[in-house]
Amino acid sequence: MRKVAARCDRVTHVAPEATDPRPSVSVVVLSKDEPQLAHTLDLLRPQCDAIDAECLVVDASMGRMEHVHRDHAWVEWIDFVGPMCVKVTIPHQRNAGVRRAKGRIVAFCDAGGSPQEGWLDALIQPLLAGTSEATCGPIFPLGGGMMDPANDLDDGAPVEIAITANMAFLRRAFDLVGGFDERYRYGSDTDFGFRLLDAGCRMTCAAGARMVMDWGDTDRALSRARFYGAGNVLLFLNHPRRVRTVLRLWPDTVAYPIWLVGMVLLVPFAVVALWLPLGWLALLAVPLWRNRRAPNLGALLRVKLLRAASFLTGWVSVPLRRDVPVVIVPENHENPYLDELCIALQASGVTADQLPMGVTSSQTLNALLVLPRLAWRRLRGTRVLHVHWTYPFAWRWAARVPVLRRAPRWWFTALLSSARVLGLRVVYTAHNVLPHTPIFDDDRAARRALLGRADEVITLTDAARARLHHEFGVPAARLTVVPEGAPRPVAASLHAARSDRPLAVLFGHLDAYKGVEVLLDAAVTADEDLGVELLGESSDPAYAELLHRGLERLRASGRHAVWAERRFTDEELACLLARATMAVLPFREITNSTSLRVAMTHRVPCVLPALPALSDVPRAAACWFAPADVADLARALRDVAAATDDEREAMSAAALAWLAEWSWDRVAAATRQVYERALR
Repeated sequence: MRKVAARCDRVTHVAPEATDPRPSVSVVVLSKDEPQLAHTLDLLRPQCDAIDAECLVVDASMGRMEHVHRDHAWVEWIDFVGPMCVKVTIPHQRNAGVRRAKGRIVAFCDAGGSPQEGWLDALIQPLLAGTSEATCGPIFPLGGGMMDPANDLDDGAPVEIAITANMAFLRRAFDLVGGFDERYRYGSDTDFGFRLLDAGCRMTCAAGARMVMDWGDTDRALSRARFYGAGNVLLFLNHPRRVRTVLRLWPDTVAYPIWLVGMVLLVPFAVVALWLPLGWLALLAVPLWRNRRAPNLGALLRVKLLRAASFLTGWVSVPLRRDVPVVIVPENHENPYLDELCIALQASGVTADQLPMGVTSSQTLNALLVLPRLAWRRLRGTRVLHVHWTYPFAWRWAARVPVLRRAPRWWFTALLSSARVLGLRVVYTAHNVLPHTPIFDDDRAARRALLGRADEVITLTDAARARLHHEFGVPAARLTVVPEGAPRPVAASLHAARSDRPLAVLFGHLDAYKGVEVLLDAAVTADEDLGVELLGESSDPAYAELLHRGLERLRASGRHAVWAERRFTDEELACLLARATMAVLPFREITNSTSLRVAMTHRVPCVLPALPALSDVPRAAACWFAPADVADLARALRDVAAATDDEREAMSAAALAWLAEWSWDRVAAATRQVYERALR
């Protein structure tokens, strides 16, 4: 038996020809810790074998049903991992099962169902005969109780309410309406049936396809009632034309909510007219009498009232557009890290959104508005606040006012505490142990506040993890190393030929921590043909002046020395790197470097200082020098300039192999695990 993973992408189905060797019928069974799954599969096997139908189990139990899997090797088992923060994945599992199915006819049977003899053959006959595009068989509750028989109609009678506990349809009908709507928790099969009917598909009863269904105990019925109530609201909003059908078949859908509202409104009148609420309460005698033969009448009444309450509250909650589960702060499209992370997270089942910080022209006002914006998003379902950088929370003007210089840090701390009170889990990715340039009046205190309020902390290197543990006392259990994935290479222009003479480039934010002046000093004593190009801006005017003086010294000695003080697009940077002999990154201190990964991705040999933060980089992937040692850096520059093409290629191959160890898919999977730990 093959064990496969569920795919979330949509596929286009082409109806098979008569000679298509694939099975014509696929039976899909959904499961999530269903104790009766084995019983259902045992009953299905002879019916599937009789017509050579395949059977797929879409299991969301995260391996807890592995014993059933082992004992039923004849089925195709799909280990389903649903979207994060989605507890009920029924429509998602249905779609995954159909898209994996090979048959042009797909039949559904719930785990816990007992298909009677001849069930499958009777269910698919109208589809094979071409008289229907979808069929539903009668469902009889095991032992009666909470549920009435469903779709117990004459053979061939039109079916108005689809129930996938006993249903089959043509694959082309599924593709026509776009599958099951994943906004529903319960009720997606009813919605699916309505859309089939709206599309002109015929849905009829296969009376011989009898199913006995164990709907579970009272606790499960109560849980189901909550979701069905809200699901009915979504059905009414999406299918107003079908409301009369629902009310005709299930009048209690609105009868109990109306009674509940009336009871709430009349209770205050008990002070002056006790007979009013008592008379309204007496109306319950009607449904109690109608259900007098139910085994557990009290439990049935609780289920009905809970569904009614959920239906009423659903009119407030359901119309609110559900927000994404993860909000990332701040938005940053300059660094490719967040864009790549969001794309990979989406593929792993986690929808994340970067929070734009520039909603007004005032950075201070933008920082103050973050809290109400997070409160609104929490109301709509956001669960995780993922902090990456703190620079947008600085109030630059406050630094000039002694009384207010601490206010930005206090507000940032209050924001984190408020996020926790709102029920948001805080995850922090430490791109830097401490900011390279000052942000608050006391950046160490601000970092300590952030680390203390974070449920989980991600570091990009082992060295950063060790520093946060020892310097800030972050428990090792809350620290997870998830390296940055490799940036996507950008094709360079055909005109970007390599420079005739050795050329060293240094790019990115050119501030003091980058050690740019070390490169300029080393270039003076390196190969006299070596040119230097600086690509990027500096935020420190005094440091920028120091660099300009260093460039003047190089030019005075006849060297090529250029500083392009601006930001570059990815395409421009790719062209400039294509011309370079080497990328030199002489950091004085660093936690992680995206620039390093960009250079390696574009196969440019790198010259790096032997800092602890770079200890994960293989020795063969770069040329190394002692940190801040001008003479040793000059030696490294000469070595790379004199390297053969084979030596350069070996260096690039080692660098690319290192980058490949952490694909963005792997980064996203590890990040999702961090989110899930925080939520637990």
